[in-house]
Amino acid sequence: MNPMEAQVNAVPDGIRLYRILVTAFEPFDGDSLNASLECARRLRPPKGTALFVREAPVVFSRCGDLMSRWLEETKPDAVLCLGQAAGRRGVSIERIAVNLMDARIPDNAGAQPRDLPIRPEGPDGLFATLPVRRMLDALAQRDIPAFLSDSAGTYVCNCLMYETLYLIRERGLSAIAGFVHIPSLREQGKDGFAMPLETAAEAAETCLQVLAAQGKTAKGGGQSLCL
Repeated sequence: MNPMEAQVNAVPDGIRLYRILVTAFEPFDGDSLNASLECARRLRPPKGTALFVREAPVVFSRCGDLMSRWLEETKPDAVLCLGQAAGRRGVSIERIAVNLMDARIPDNAGAQPRDLPIRPEGPDGLFATLPVRRMLDALAQRDIPAFLSDSAGTYVCNCLMYETLYLIRERGLSAIAGFVHIPSLREQGKDGFAMPLETAAEAAETCLQVLAAQGKTAKGGGQSLCL
């Protein structure tokens, strides 16, 4: 998926759009689909928001540079990173990223780092700044299986989450950010728990709506609100 132009809804003059960056991953490990990318492709901007969607390669070494560029390009108020977690029995809202790369399988560039820090100078862990509890409650209201997770793993998903939070902190940005794992899709034909694409897409849309609600508060440079 090529970088998408901002998707926006018409708003009155003088109203500042709440800017949301969503990232999702390409397929990996021999799969033809990635649940996160299939969901991201179906997202539409909530009213009063500008939505930017980017496809991330499953490559450790590109996480930092790409996120750095995307933050500069889109200047988001919120960053929602999506990834796929096969075997999990629901949508998992990640609470923390750890400063560790320990790959069970090679990434899509063939790299398989083991027991290495993402940022040698960085903290051991960085907490998500998204409203994770409100996201969980919103998913529960729609009867979508979901839970809060204290481990985003040590593969590329965790790497991208860590780089996002690190860059936002180091640059003194006000954006909130975090990561949500989508389980495997039934359409992928994997063993074990799988979620219909329709439900998974609804879960991603629900998380997006919760973030859009952040825009109801006044921000510097104009109002950010959902109309």
